[in-house]
Amino acid sequence: MPTYKVVLFADESQPTQVQYMKNQRKAIEEAIPDLVVEETNQNDPRLKRHSKQSRANRLPAMLVLKDDFKVQMRNFKLDNSQVIAWIKGIMGIS
Repeated sequence: MPTYKVVLFADESQPTQVQYMKNQRKAIEEAIPDLVVEETNQNDPRLKRHSKQSRANRLPAMLVLKDDFKVQMRNFKLDNSQVIAWIKGIMGIS
């Protein structure tokens, strides 16, 4: 069975972004308890590696990995229900 992980990127100099990602993490963990969710900042090398060059500095961002390979990345805000639906869709769960 594949292993999924969600990485949440926020600019650490922007308290609103950091709090937004903390809230997203809590909502994701409550909705999908077995999913690994990680918060990180704009200096994490995965941000540049997995972003399109034009979007590498657009934060907040969310990365979904499957067995440590990029599945999808989003560089904009979504509400909790949209994020959960997006992740569940990627994972193929309802």
